[in-house]
Amino acid sequence: MFKLLLAVLLLAMIIALATSARHLWREDGAKTLYWLWWRVGLAAVLMAVLVIGLVTGQLDVAAPWSGTY
Repeated sequence: MFKLLLAVLLLAMIIALATSARHLWREDGAKTLYWLWWRVGLAAVLMAVLVIGLVTGQLDVAAPWSGTY
């Protein structure tokens, strides 16, 4: 469930980025800025969810250089 939330947030960030790029090509500055602010907000939520997942133990660091396998 937790990893699904992360995937949905990441997908929403990609959609917001694509939407802002589309408005940038149409030269609609107000909507471009609106969608870029949405992306910044989603990135902040994603970072908070990652920190909560690491602190609560629902996410692990499994990188070879981390020392825990």
